[in-house]
Amino acid sequence: MKTTPKTLVTVNRGVIDSNRKRGKNNPPVRAANGKYGKALYGHVIKLHTVPPVYFVHDQNNPLPHGARVWVETYARASVVR
Repeated sequence: MKTTPKTLVTVNRGVIDSNRKRGKNNPPVRAANGKYGKALYGHVIKLHTVPPVYFVHDQNNPLPHGARVWVETYARASVVR
């Protein structure tokens, strides 16, 4: 039985730094199915969960503590160690 690979979402800090340094707005958030799946890049990545999860990049309107990429959801969160 074949299983569906995990969806991996990563943030490329180098793209964020390059955008800030060069005044560009390249998408730094990457989503791929599995380690070697085709990568999709964007400013907003939606994970189709209930409720949905959004990875957001907004270099022009960072959060008060300075974050330019964050996760938005109405899901309950807990820390896993």
